[in-house]
Amino acid sequence: MTTLNQDDLKDYYTNAIGGTISFKTKRYKGFELGVKGIFTYRGFASGLNESDGITGRVAKWEHKLYDVNDFNNFNDLDRLEKLY
Repeated sequence: MTTLNQDDLKDYYTNAIGGTISFKTKRYKGFELGVKGIFTYRGFASGLNESDGITGRVAKWEHKLYDVNDFNNFNDLDRLEKLY
């Protein structure tokens, strides 16, 4: 993901890598069990937490690939996606 700003605003970029792991049982009398999780790691990035000199704000869109509640967490982001 890349944000190319106009004028003298700071440009931001990042690359996340991740995947999913899932397990599902065979159907038995119309029922099945399953679980699915995802994981994400930062591949490379510019200084996403470095504020822009003009606006004073940090990267907006690039943080959406990671933990939006903790802007310093870029590694081993795990999430339970499905449980049934």
